[in-house]
Amino acid sequence: MLVGVLKETKRGEYRVSVTDTSVADLIREGIEVIVETGAGTGVGIEDVHYSDAGATIATSAQEIFERAELIVKVKEPTLTECSLLNSDQTIFCYLHLAALPEQTKALCNSGATAIGFETVTREDGKLPLLIPMSKIAGRVGVQSATYYLQRHLGGRGILLGGEDGEKTGKVVIIGGGTAGESAAKAAIGMGANVVVFDKSDSRVNILSRLYGDKIKCVNPDDKTFHEQICDAEIIVGSVLIPGASAPRLIDRQMLSSIKKGAVLVDIAIDQGGCFETSRPTSHDDPVYVVENILHYCVANIPSAVPLTSTRSLNRAILPYLKLLAKDGTKRVAEIVDHPLHTGINVHKGSITCAPVAEALRL
Repeated sequence: MLVGVLKETKRGEYRVSVTDTSVADLIREGIEVIVETGAGTGVGIEDVHYSDAGATIATSAQEIFERAELIVKVKEPTLTECSLLNSDQTIFCYLHLAALPEQTKALCNSGATAIGFETVTREDGKLPLLIPMSKIAGRVGVQSATYYLQRHLGGRGILLGGEDGEKTGKVVIIGGGTAGESAAKAAIGMGANVVVFDKSDSRVNILSRLYGDKIKCVNPDDKTFHEQICDAEIIVGSVLIPGASAPRLIDRQMLSSIKKGAVLVDIAIDQGGCFETSRPTSHDDPVYVVENILHYCVANIPSAVPLTSTRSLNRAILPYLKLLAKDGTKRVAEIVDHPLHTGINVHKGSITCAPVAEALRL
């Protein structure tokens, strides 16, 4: 199988799906690789590094689509990229289709198979290709929100950790999964008062055991939730339902009760967002204000640190990429317990991921 590596086109996206080191590993396994020119420049990997590793360099994305059987990228395909796919091809990347009805329809129309990193699920229920980026998104999200708390940027003008007896700021995290826990770690490190909401009793117990009195873990009820939200400097939305649209946890009306200059961080924006007033932003223009509340809703947060993110992502996806290239899409689709089967979102013109179909009513 010929694997094609595309250059990312999303605004502010510097990651690359396959590094030169990973290419060399694939080549040693007898897997051919073609890489679009410039695909790795955002992380300092030049075309010569890829060619030295054994890859063929394509002069355009068009060439990748004309030649490759398996196409790999980081972010969801654009409508143009979807239109270039055919029924003999497979695309392997983050899809987040529940928030992208047009791309979903285009993928169905192409006849191609689309496998999403974010829905590949292990036997223990964990998401091995989403976990590394979720960890980074949680940390970068809190770091960025802390920056925007500065008064001259429209924030409350408070130092999260306080100083000389001054009250520390509060960070409320909605969702105690991988991203939420990572956000909590970052907030703890900054000396903040940290509250984590999660509906799972087992998750609340795990976080309580791990972090003790450094954080307050709460199984939410309406009264407690509202009280904590209204007392926060930073609110992080990190609720994940694999493949599905994110639930709306804060509506516009609630904004009037939140502190002026507080920062909302929507890590779930790829899946449509946790807040009613969320809309996707970019690293070039990451923040906007609604009702005096700053919203940080960057749709590709890990790309702020592309060197770290690319290396972490490659370590996670390489074993799965090898398996997909060797077994082929037909085998992945037919064998229900294949490690990649749960990743299939679209196949032969149909949506095969139930949460996506439900979210889009397709």
